[in-house]
Amino acid sequence: MLVALLAGLLTGFLGSIPLAGPVALLVAREGLAGRVRRGRGVALGSALGETLHALIGLLGLGRLLTQSPSALSFGRLGVGLLIIVVGALAWRHPPDFGTARRSAPVSENARSAFALGFGMTAFNPTLLVTWGTVGALLRLQGWVQSTPEVLACTLGAGLGVAAWFWPATGWIASWSEDRTPPTLRRLHRGVAGALVILGVVLLLPTSWTRLGALA
Repeated sequence: MLVALLAGLLTGFLGSIPLAGPVALLVAREGLAGRVRRGRGVALGSALGETLHALIGLLGLGRLLTQSPSALSFGRLGVGLLIIVVGALAWRHPPDFGTARRSAPVSENARSAFALGFGMTAFNPTLLVTWGTVGALLRLQGWVQSTPEVLACTLGAGLGVAAWFWPATGWIASWSEDRTPPTLRRLHRGVAGALVILGVVLLLPTSWTRLGALA
């Protein structure tokens, strides 16, 4: 069971490191604005969503769900549009990077950040494919076979995601304290623009044709 827990932990941790995903961009956005609690709320919400995908994939149900046209359509539209809206709002309403950011605490709503992180992860069907593949590999290796091992690996996956994004929010916030407001505004707009582009890419039919071929 320990091997299954470590396998899930390592997979969740390493899978969270790339900066191209929506959750990574959201955490970067909150960290640049100094909103550590919101960034960690996004991280915990994403960890819960990843846990659900890991459980589905490890139980071997990912293939059934990804072959459902309605499930793919819902995930595609929901996640793609949500990312576009969040990116557009971030571009249009950047936080105050001036003296107010350093002289007064920034208003933070960790609950809404948690819901956003959960929604972007839980309704992203690409993760069904990812964890379906991971589950098949782990079963082939004999590391995840019994129900307790599936649950241990699932728990490890969620902990792995949180183990990366939780400290990453603090690192980004600390790094941003030494940057000038114009630099932070440019970086924030870059993150916002990347979110919009990512949302548009997720809505492209070609990307979902490739997803269906992998499923």
